[in-house]
Amino acid sequence: MVKLLLANDVVIPDSKDKFGQTPLSWAARRGYSNVVKLITEKYDENSLAIRDEDVDIRTPPAADQDSHIYCHICVSWILNVSIHYHCGTCSQGGFDICQECIASGAFCLLDSHKLMKRMVEYGNFMEVRN
Repeated sequence: MVKLLLANDVVIPDSKDKFGQTPLSWAARRGYSNVVKLITEKYDENSLAIRDEDVDIRTPPAADQDSHIYCHICVSWILNVSIHYHCGTCSQGGFDICQECIASGAFCLLDSHKLMKRMVEYGNFMEVRN
């Protein structure tokens, strides 16, 4: 599917979404190495420069991912003990934002969605009340 989208110029490789992320940065962050390779080839084909932030993969080892979630805005990993904000609608119900991004004015994909403040306690997500 990615090959088809890139071949038909449906995806602009260096376009940015409202969070400043490119298709390459999303693919790199999610660990989709085959997609990264295809997008990188498209960068080369179009003589585009790849910026460091497009391939900055700040992920823990795969075995450690069960104990962490990541911020969809800054791509940093959020430790289970940290308070974060969650949108149950965006990203198939798995959109999370760290406290730092919330403080800088970040929202989920739609500003109208209600974010739940939560953390993990005893292995379960718990809503944090003010």
